[in-house]
Amino acid sequence: MIPAAPSPMRISHLRQRLRNLGCKPCHEDRLLRGWSQVCSYDRKGSRAATFFPAAMRHELPAIEAELEGLARLHS
Repeated sequence: MIPAAPSPMRISHLRQRLRNLGCKPCHEDRLLRGWSQVCSYDRKGSRAATFFPAAMRHELPAIEAELEGLARLHS
C-alpha cells in the first residue's frame, strides 16, 4: 500500500492554524509578508519576539519549515 501524499499547504489552512495559536489578522499578515518578502518579522518599535503570541512563537520554526517547502529562491 502506498502512503497518501501530504496535501499541499493552503493559505486558508495556515491562517486557521495561526488563529488556533492565538494570532489575529495583523500577526498573520506580518508573518506572510515577512516570508514572501524574505525579510525580518521585526518592525521599528515592534519586535517579533513580543509582537507574536507566545504559542505562535513556539510553533514558528515548524511553520517556517513548511513555508520554506512551498517555494525556494534560486539565484
